[in-house]
Amino acid sequence: MEVWVGAALAVGTGMCAAVLLVFGLPGTWLLWLVATVFAWWTDFRWVGVETVGALLVLATLGEVLEFWLGASAARRVRPSWKVTAGALLGGFVGALAGAPVLFGLGALVGSLLGTFLGAAAAAGLEGAHLREVLLIGREAMRGRWRGFLAKLAVVFAMSALFLFATVF
Repeated sequence: MEVWVGAALAVGTGMCAAVLLVFGLPGTWLLWLVATVFAWWTDFRWVGVETVGALLVLATLGEVLEFWLGASAARRVRPSWKVTAGALLGGFVGALAGAPVLFGLGALVGSLLGTFLGAAAAAGLEGAHLREVLLIGREAMRGRWRGFLAKLAVVFAMSALFLFATVF
């Protein structure tokens, strides 16, 4: 019985975590928390301490990848802390502004557009030409998108690990 509850939790929480990422919420940490509570509830018979630790490492890796890919993309075109800060701030403001749109799905779109606008505005304030401003904004937005996809891949890996540890 506990095995099937764990399997259902692994699959269900993995799907919820993926949806939460679209809304800009911490899906990786929800998945880790559910796996940890399940492990504790079953006295670590199905999901061991090693698995909980591996899930913690994966959740942290997802956060680091998302931040690093999002922050470093524009730096390849124009190495400037102002552009990086503009991209990060723009992404945050864009996610907040877009959250009420499309029942929350606008948070991802807002984050991408905000990242573009923030990096482009910072580059423009530094005196970049229009072509370079657009290139920097595009690269920052691509980096944010790659960060989202990397974190989504981590969620799927975490869900698979949780499911594997529960069933086998």
